[in-house]
Amino acid sequence: MNLKKNYLKKSADILFLIQIFTLPFFVEHISNILIIITTCLYILSTERINKPDKLFLFLLFPMIKFVGIFYSDYIPIVENTQIFLDKYIVYIFYFICFIYVDKHQFNNLKTFFILGTLFTLITSFSYNFILSINVGDFNIENFIYHKLLSLYGLHSSYFSLYLLISLIFLLNNKTIIGIYRIISIVLIIIGLILLESRIITISAFLCLLFLMFKYVRTHKNKNIILFGFISVSLLVIFTIPQDYKKRFEQIYNFDSKKLIGGNYENGVTQRVFLWKLGINILHDYPLIGVGSNSDQFYLNKQLEKEINKDIYKPSEIKAIKSYLKRNLNLHNQYLSILVSHGLIGLFCFLVFMLMPLYVSYKEKNIHILLTQIPLILFCTTENVLLRNKGIMIFAFIYAIYGFYYFRCLLNEKE
Repeated sequence: MNLKKNYLKKSADILFLIQIFTLPFFVEHISNILIIITTCLYILSTERINKPDKLFLFLLFPMIKFVGIFYSDYIPIVENTQIFLDKYIVYIFYFICFIYVDKHQFNNLKTFFILGTLFTLITSFSYNFILSINVGDFNIENFIYHKLLSLYGLHSSYFSLYLLISLIFLLNNKTIIGIYRIISIVLIIIGLILLESRIITISAFLCLLFLMFKYVRTHKNKNIILFGFISVSLLVIFTIPQDYKKRFEQIYNFDSKKLIGGNYENGVTQRVFLWKLGINILHDYPLIGVGSNSDQFYLNKQLEKEINKDIYKPSEIKAIKSYLKRNLNLHNQYLSILVSHGLIGLFCFLVFMLMPLYVSYKEKNIHILLTQIPLILFCTTENVLLRNKGIMIFAFIYAIYGFYYFRCLLNEKE
């Protein structure tokens, strides 16, 4: 019987590794099938456990999205249900999967995530390098931002989030050690610099600050640590590409009166313009919102209203029409929740987002806090839960919290 369970566990481990490696290829349906099979194998290979009732908090957000299906006046219930299952089945099964794994398997799963991310980064860089040799052009621009990920067509900001989470996992990883850990950390840092994500850079800096405070409290050589932190920070700031600096200058040079339709238009100004439109939608649906997956429809309606106004210049009208054509989303998860599910939905989502802080405090585990910082900040500039690649990282992180939280509650009972 034990031999059979060990075989099931090893099979589940292999399937999970394959599932992680489907990430760069965007085969969501295959990925969903793999995680369902993996979860079933973990359940079959584990003794029955009594799951604490409080764990429903980790399923709170999917429950809100499910309820929102029934009062959305734009998408039919059947189609909306299909969208829900396609997006959130990964989250639900990841969560169940992590409840049933033991500590050794849990550490393996985090290692698989690191390996999957490194595989994507290395193959992307190698592809661009070979392409540059064939073309005879070794311009640094071929290796930065979206161009670095041209092989897989990945979004630079989302993959930057994957890299930063992998870096945090590496700091507490006992499988990848020695020279392999150093090489992995260096590769991830190079990847983060080349991808030029502003919000991830800020997140990484905050994570470094928290780590610095932790080490200052636990180590005697405080001055050396502070000096090392400042030196590394200055080294990174003064060696990053010029384009990286320009992206941060977009924040410094921001002017609320000049948002769209000119040379000053950029990712920052576009987001502020879209956020203003999102707030306008809230005035009509403040309490429960417009329903699941309907926020894009109402944003497009708002853009159409703006086009018909006389307050914009021709260049600004052209910009608004391009947003409508490209179907741009709100680029803010909190605002998207507000529009879709109103103040009630936002309150539940904030409870959902703050749960990891409780887990971090109870477990006295700073690495849980470090993984939550990038996620909280990333939600301010992206609709993380709109795309499967965003839901996958969200699901993975919250499954980890569920693992720690479940054992935390078991320890309390003991």
